Amino acid sequence: MKMDRSRESPHAQSELRARTLTETCSSLNAKGMAQHGSPPWRDDDKDRHYVFALGENLTSRYKIHSKMGKVMHDINLIHIDLKTENVLFVSPEILDQEISPRSSSAIKLIDFGSTIYGHKDQYYFACTRYYRAPEVILGLGWRFAIDIWSVGCILVELFSVDPTAMLQGETLFETHENLEHLAMMEKFSGVFPDHMLKRADQHAQKYIRKGRLNWPEGATSKYSVKAVQELPRLPDLVMRHADHSAGDLIELLQGLLRQNPVYRLSAREALRHPFFTRDHRR
Repeated sequence: MKMDRSRESPHAQSELRARTLTETCSSLNAKGMAQHGSPPWRDDDKDRHYVFALGENLTSRYKIHSKMGKVMHDINLIHIDLKTENVLFVSPEILDQEISPRSSSAIKLIDFGSTIYGHKDQYYFACTRYYRAPEVILGLGWRFAIDIWSVGCILVELFSVDPTAMLQGETLFETHENLEHLAMMEKFSGVFPDHMLKRADQHAQKYIRKGRLNWPEGATSKYSVKAVQELPRLPDLVMRHADHSAGDLIELLQGLLRQNPVYRLSAREALRHPFFTRDHRR
């Protein structure tokens, strides 16, 4: 018997979307992909996008399975470019003002053109700016944890950013500068561990002074300083928007957005978190 989702509270629906997104982040089954092989490239695609079959209402370049099977990180793949634009609802009915009982909240991940294998650390700049993990900016090398950071940013935006503003491109970290971005991360998620700043590569050394971020001294303008000051801390932002599940949600997001990628939650660990396993309905 299917659950009537039209009777669920907006908060319950928000929790459902968050769980669905995290499950999808950890799950991928590309049709035709061998367990240790690559999906085929399109013959007419010079940008090296992969072919993913069986997607409804999507261009063939970005089609993927609506049913997710294998765990993406388990088959050694890093998406690299997770962001709100690359997360689609399977059913267009979900966009109706009144969600019918038959509407599916299932989602699809798209755009695997940048996906790589995670067998070794990578050092090039990756991810769309607003969803880029700190280890990428600091040049520390990165692997699977950059996907987790991106998912954390997306989940924050899902419950805190007005849908209209999100459609207009509003994000958690509204910045175009690396130092300002790092300062925002530190304000939102906590101070960077000393060892991360000490290991920063030569290109990122200019953002660091005397063992800490060169902030606000290195800010390019007073508007940049103000933008960081106005960004709330993670717990404060959650408390503005969540109710009885706020504690679990704060803990989950802190795990997804840990500065140190070594201690960031994996996708499977996130799915076992009490935010998803505990019954929050009251």
